[in-house]
Amino acid sequence: MMGKKIFIGTKEIAGYGSRLKYGFKQLGISCDFYDFEKTSFSYGLNDNDKIKYIEKIKNIIYNIYPYTKGINKVIYNIKYYYYLISFFIYSLFHYNIFIFLNSSGFLNLKKFDYFILKLFRKFLIFVSLGSDTRPPYMNGSVLNKIKFSVSRCYTITKRKYNDIKIIEKFSDVIINYHPHAQFLTKPFVSGMYIGMPSPKADDYKDIESINDDNVLNKARSDPRKIKILHAPSDPISKGTFIIDDIIDRLKDEGYDILYVKLQNMPNSEVISHIRTSDFIINQVYSDSPFSMLSVEAALYKKPSVTSGYYVDYIEKDLDSNLIPATIFVHPDKLYDVCKKLCDSKKLCEENGEKSYNFVKENYTPEIVAKKFLKLIDKNYSSDLFKDPKKIDYFYGYGLPEEKLKEFLRLYIDNYGEKALFLKHNIKLKNDILKFLER
Repeated sequence: MMGKKIFIGTKEIAGYGSRLKYGFKQLGISCDFYDFEKTSFSYGLNDNDKIKYIEKIKNIIYNIYPYTKGINKVIYNIKYYYYLISFFIYSLFHYNIFIFLNSSGFLNLKKFDYFILKLFRKFLIFVSLGSDTRPPYMNGSVLNKIKFSVSRCYTITKRKYNDIKIIEKFSDVIINYHPHAQFLTKPFVSGMYIGMPSPKADDYKDIESINDDNVLNKARSDPRKIKILHAPSDPISKGTFIIDDIIDRLKDEGYDILYVKLQNMPNSEVISHIRTSDFIINQVYSDSPFSMLSVEAALYKKPSVTSGYYVDYIEKDLDSNLIPATIFVHPDKLYDVCKKLCDSKKLCEENGEKSYNFVKENYTPEIVAKKFLKLIDKNYSSDLFKDPKKIDYFYGYGLPEEKLKEFLRLYIDNYGEKALFLKHNIKLKNDILKFLER
């Protein structure tokens, strides 16, 4: 009988896949991570040299296919699926546990690959990290991209809802987060329990020594300034213009601030600025208190500030020990908390220390991998699984309350309340309708 042989893929999400693989390897578990996608963030991706199909697949997708037409495009389609299906068949006979990140898979044909994997009695874990399960009508990132088109939103929402039903049907375990699990109907494991695997020790050399004040001051261009970092992957949905305004207000009040804003930069560049910052401002309308940027900042004992409407719901959804030791506030209080941090280096240090301890105790790659193994071995209590029908959060991500309300009214006026796809959670649906009446 085959021992545990774990497949992680097929895309990288903020270093999650590569770091989880490292955690399994440290525990002596056979594991490979494969990334089919191209990223500008350079998290140190797939380092497996056994299979060359992956590079061939990537080469077709990103370097050849976009520039071909007519019969050549047909030929490259055939080549693409030849390599993809060949690798899929290889994987069927080499792995018995599959962990898919963010709706990824091999064939992406209505998750036909999930059906085949279950036919071969593979153990499937689906990990949601955000937009892959969040309803599009409450997702600022999606709505901004489609320019708030009601018809396109309905089409995307219906497709996402149907995809999630297929994922639920074939997955043995679903890992998700309360604020974007509204479409789920079956119990899930909270991603806050599992955690986000932090960078491994040799990713960034000598973290402990780098945290030394003397080293940090030498690395900073002007240690007297208050250095604040913001690194948005999507400036609009992250609320960057609001953060810019907060910084301008603080400067006008006389605070000597060095404001660094990074976008589409390699992860190593972001890390170099984290380590010399006083604090990090993450985003404005977040449905999570802790992002991978927050985890990375915590390793350098730097506090990260995040705001979002979910702050009013998190204590109901999670046990206190699962709530990250970070600064999470209502969007209306973001300016005030940033001002307090500018006023007190001690407050920055205290919050940075708390975040550091939380990550070291809960989010190392080995600790996260052990939690996955408990799921695989079915070594857990039934209360680990959360009931999605109890979810009552609907303010979404990346949107101010007024803009969400405006769009939802238009959306329901055009397609009716059935377009919320919440017949499994009548209370949540009714709460949304009441919200629109206010």
